[in-house]
Amino acid sequence: MIIFRHRGKEFQGVSLISSSALSQRGLAQFYFQIADMYLDDEKKKRVVGEGFEGAIKSDGRFYNIGGLGGINYKAEFDIDGIEGKVKISYLICERVNASLN
Repeated sequence: MIIFRHRGKEFQGVSLISSSALSQRGLAQFYFQIADMYLDDEKKKRVVGEGFEGAIKSDGRFYNIGGLGGINYKAEFDIDGIEGKVKISYLICERVNASLN
């Protein structure tokens, strides 16, 4: 699980499908992109980041997996040096009253 701040909000999320092909900086850019989508209520977005480009999609529904819950974002990226599409799936939610969690 990861916790990060973006646009004055605090988020937490968990990776459902990941790839080690995405750099740490690229992964941080991905987190910020999905946080923007969450805040702006976007369902689909084309993105370009450090060493990757592709599309992120969400059906906007809230999912629970055990004690974790959030909106699921699925991405398909072309990553420099990797043949074929790389798929990533991430569950994210805004932390409300984060100091209490």
